[in-house]
Order: sequence, then C-alpha cells, then structure tokens
Amino acid sequence: MADITRLTRGIQNTKRLAVIARVLARYGFGEVVARLHLLDAIPAKVAAGLRLTPDSVRAELSRGERLRAALVELGPTYVKLGQVLSTRPDLIPPDICTDLETLQDRVPPVSNEEAAQVILAELGRDPVEAFGSFDGTPIAAASISQVHRATLKDGTAVAVKIQRPGIASLIESDTELLGWMAEWLVERGVDTPGFDPTGTVKEFSRSVRRELDFVHEARTLERFARNFDDCDLVHFPAVYPDLSTQRVMTMEWIKGTSLREMDKLRRDGNDLERIAHNGVEVVLKQVFEHGLFHGDPHPGNIFVLPENVICLIDCGMAGQLMPDDTERFAGLLLAVFHKDTSQATSAVLELAQTTGTTDRKALERDIHEFIESDAERMMEGLAIGEALNRVVGILQQHNLVLPPRYTLLIKALATIEQVGRDLDPSLDVASQIRPYVEKLLNRRYSARRVVRDVSGAVWDMVKLGRSLPDDVRELVSSFKSEGLRVTLSREDMRHLTDSHERSANRMTFGMIIGALIVGSSLLMQVSGGPKFLGLPAIGFAGYLIAAVLGLAMVFSMWRSRRL
Repeated sequence: MADITRLTRGIQNTKRLAVIARVLARYGFGEVVARLHLLDAIPAKVAAGLRLTPDSVRAELSRGERLRAALVELGPTYVKLGQVLSTRPDLIPPDICTDLETLQDRVPPVSNEEAAQVILAELGRDPVEAFGSFDGTPIAAASISQVHRATLKDGTAVAVKIQRPGIASLIESDTELLGWMAEWLVERGVDTPGFDPTGTVKEFSRSVRRELDFVHEARTLERFARNFDDCDLVHFPAVYPDLSTQRVMTMEWIKGTSLREMDKLRRDGNDLERIAHNGVEVVLKQVFEHGLFHGDPHPGNIFVLPENVICLIDCGMAGQLMPDDTERFAGLLLAVFHKDTSQATSAVLELAQTTGTTDRKALERDIHEFIESDAERMMEGLAIGEALNRVVGILQQHNLVLPPRYTLLIKALATIEQVGRDLDPSLDVASQIRPYVEKLLNRRYSARRVVRDVSGAVWDMVKLGRSLPDDVRELVSSFKSEGLRVTLSREDMRHLTDSHERSANRMTFGMIIGALIVGSSLLMQVSGGPKFLGLPAIGFAGYLIAAVLGLAMVFSMWRSRRL
C-alpha cells in the first residue's frame, strides 16, 4: 500500500512539476528551467509537449513583476514562498525583492456554507449557535484564510478568521514537491552559490506551517499584548480562546482607520508625525527589549485608533530573537554609527554564517567603504533600511549569509521606516534607534552582567570538572569496545608533519641552548684566558649566544601562535 501511495504521489509531483516548468517558461524564465535541469525530472513525452516559449505580452514587465505574476498563477503555496523570499535579499536580487514585497494573495472567498462547515468542524457548533450573529460575507479573503464580522451573545463585535477548506493539504503537497525539487538540485550538483535549496525549503515549510496554525498566532498576539501591557502607544486585538482553534480564531473587532486610508486619517485630524514616531517606537521596543517582533508591519496591518494609538494585526509572521541576537545586531549598528570599521567587521562575522572562504581583509575594506559612504546618511536618519540591505549585499560578495531571523528583522525595520516616511518625510529613524542600541550594550557590559557572566563561566568549569572523570571513563570504554578510528586527509598530514618538524626543531634548539648554558657555566670557572667585564670572555660569549637563541625560539613560538 505504501508503494502505491508513493507511486501515486510521484506521478502527481511529475504533473505538477510540468505545470511549474510551463508557467515559469511562459513568464520568461525558460533559461532558469533549463539551468535547474527541471525537465530532466519529467518524462520525455511530457516534456516534448510543453510550450516553453515566453509570452510576448509580458515582455515589457520587469523580471520581478513577471516572477510575481508567475507565483500568483501557481497558487497560494507559491505566493507564500514569494512573500518569504521577499524577506531574503541575501538570496535574491534587491529589485526582485521589491516587487515580491507587493505580492498579494487576495482570492475569491469560499462560500458561506463552506465557512459554516469549518466553524462546525472546529467549534462543534454552527455559526448561529457559536455567535450571536455571523456575517457570511467576509470583509477580507486571502489564499489561506478569510475574515468575517460577527457578534457574541452579549452583542460584542468580533472578527472571526477562518482557514480555507483543504488549504493545509494543498500546501503540504506543494511543500513536499518543493523539498523534492531541492533534493533534486543538490543531488545533481546544480551550482547555487550562497544558496542552500534544502535549507530554504525547510525554513519556508516551518514558516507556512506556523501561519496555518491559528493557535500559534493567538499565542503570539497574547505575548505582544503582555509585552505592551504598560504602554499606551499600541494596542493588540484581544483573542477569545473559547472560540478559537487551529483553523478558527476569534478576535476583538478593531474600530480604527487603516494606514492605507491616508486621506481619511488627515480628514479626521490625526497627528501623522506622532503616528509615524509611535509606529517606529513600537517596532524598536519589540526588537531591542522584547525579542519578539511583527515581521510584516506594512500599512494594511496597521490601524490608527483614537489618541494616535496604533493597532497591529495579522501577527502570523513574527520574528523571535535571543538576547545574544539583539546584542550582536546592536553591536553592528553602534559600530556603524561610530564609524569603527574593525568592530563592524567583527560584528558582521558574528552575525553571519559562512558558505565558503572569506577574506577578512577584503571584507573589512568593503565595510570601510560602506561606512564612509553610507554611515553619514544613516546618522542623519535618511536610509536605515537601504543601508542594512547594502550590508547584506556586501555579505553575499564574501560568501556570507544572514540567518533568516536577521533578514526578517531587517525587512521589518525597512518596512516600518518606509511606512513612517510616508506619514512624515522628516522622520529621523536613526535618532530613535540609537538610544536602544546604547542602552542594550551598556547593560551588556554592566558590573552586574559581568559578574553574572563570570559566575556562569566558573559554574560551567565546575560542571566540566565534575563530569570529566565520567566522560573520560566513557571514552576509554568506547575505545576498548570499538577501537579508535582516525581519518586523515592529505592536508591534515601536511599540518601534522609541519607540527612535528617545528616541535623537533624547538627540542633541538632547547638542547643546544641547554648545552651552551652548562658549558658556559663550566668555562666561567676557568681563571686564565681573555676577560670581559672581569669574567672569562669565552663563557660570557656562550651565555650571549644562548640568550640570542632563546629569544629567537620564544619569538618563533609567539609568531606561530599569532598565525
């Protein structure tokens, strides 16, 4: 049975792959299809029947616009993939990132009957029983979910988010195909410099699975609300847990104005400068104080409430940072603010992951050029997002990539910066970031933090000392039962030979120095012969030669450690 299922899935994957190849080719990406050898995975008869010529009607579009249109045609999974890739300027060119950022997945809503079936399956009651009233016409519909207005039994207005029927199985099937394609590329050695196909697909799969889990989004919303419990700058919709499941989420209805309605905001007398400042301040608090931030703060996800309070919605795409993550990122920003090239280079190397050989000196030269050309503009608050994306470009040139959490962070900062500038062109984002960065790094080097780190290191040493005897016994036992297998490459052998040769030379030098010192000491007892400073000259010369050789050996050892 398993073999039949695997065969059926293989046939389905082949058919879907043919569709993908045809759509990509029609939008002018036939060369990409050929370079990735996708047609090799399709039966020859099927491949021969594919129309792989570009559509001339779309010839005037940019490559980013063509890719965006192709992803929309391929369906919701690929729309989500495009949205995730828009956060990875380290993987795709900036112009394509810009076009993918506007990727929307608005689709016709499912019928009222289908929506009611989802509610019945998840809540065990139909909409009439679960809510006081339920509007079957959604106020918004996307590829994964749609939102309806409803009221509770007590008349409280709520928003009900419902997952589209069958979308989870469709996305599961598509992500499986993407994983299979990634493995295909790796197995055939397709050249993808700086790009890990299987890792990227796994990252995307995790991201889209979290978005399919409304329980995860509800918990994220609740964490955001707790983090800002004592802050009057922002509001997050309250969640009704009793009416929420993995595929249905009931939230507070937000009575506000979307940032997309700029004219209405002005007519209502809102303070756009204050709103811009508050929006940036909220995201900075999330990043540098809480370690949990909204990953996509675009205008459609931000509403303005009375008193210029903002409300963030749609928290399915959120980033999580460890304390060390924020400290490293803050270290990079502060080094750029201070125009410290060496420190900025060290910070970049701490943040990034290597995909090949990196020449630190060359990297440092490029970072120095970047700081000299862009740091001034950053300090004047003109282009934080642009400058950070420039850093990503420099990393690419030196076989370095940022982990996804950092690229999502950069996208969030760049997005809220652009939103703020649309509201207030004179917005100075750098002046808002700098106090957070300095406060964070001052805390890192505070006396309390140093004592805690030292105490932690001492405790680690104590634990190591306690566990060392057991570890040694286990290692010896393993050697006795399984033997010791050592694998050496030619490079390893060369290093080993060089090391032995250096050790032998130093031992020889040591023996010669020892012999000179002993011999000179004996000669010092001779009363006759030439004198120097009242001492036998030959003995003094022996001591001098021994001292010179000793210093030379010490310098050689010091230099080898430096190298």
